[in-house]
Amino acid sequence: MNDLPYKYLKASGSSTACTNAVFGDPTPGLAKQCFCDADSTYNQTDIDTDMKKFKALADKATAEAQATKAQNDAKNAESDKKAAEASSKAAQERADKDKTSKIAEAYAVEKAAKEKAAKEAKEARAKAFEQKKIDMDKAQAAELKANKLRHEAEMSRIKALKAKRDAKHANAVDKAKALLAAYKAKMAAEKQKAAAAAAIIQAKEQKT
Repeated sequence: MNDLPYKYLKASGSSTACTNAVFGDPTPGLAKQCFCDADSTYNQTDIDTDMKKFKALADKATAEAQATKAQNDAKNAESDKKAAEASSKAAQERADKDKTSKIAEAYAVEKAAKEKAAKEAKEARAKAFEQKKIDMDKAQAAELKANKLRHEAEMSRIKALKAKRDAKHANAVDKAKALLAAYKAKMAAEKQKAAAAAAIIQAKEQKT
């Protein structure tokens, strides 16, 4: 009878119901029955001894349960620690990978920018050289034109002098014609001279 926990009650009256409502349930889930010890064969000392034993067993079971729980908590804590370390490691690996990727991307962008700048600078130098060549060709053409105009002006001047000399030895009509021709030649020479001067100025401006 005293191998498993039990409840006891000093009954009063002629009968006592054998129910959990009256005695409580010392061993839930197991079938139970009631006994009447009218002769007090199982005295209070025996009952107290049993109660102390049952309490010690209950305390031991509680301590074991608490120890088991503590062990499980420690295992869970270690598992959580490992999971946190793994997560931290994975996060660090991702961060390192992202950093490496960003560095590579920045290097690629910088390289592309330098290549583009070098290409544009090369094209600009080529364009400037070509423009300089064009300007030099224009300046040379303008200078040649100016020389030609100076030559034509000089020829017109010589022609005017010749016409003036011829007019001295001609009759009145021929003299008038010669003077007119000389005047026209002189005016043409002046015009050509002015054009030559303008061409020279233009050539100088293009050279600069």
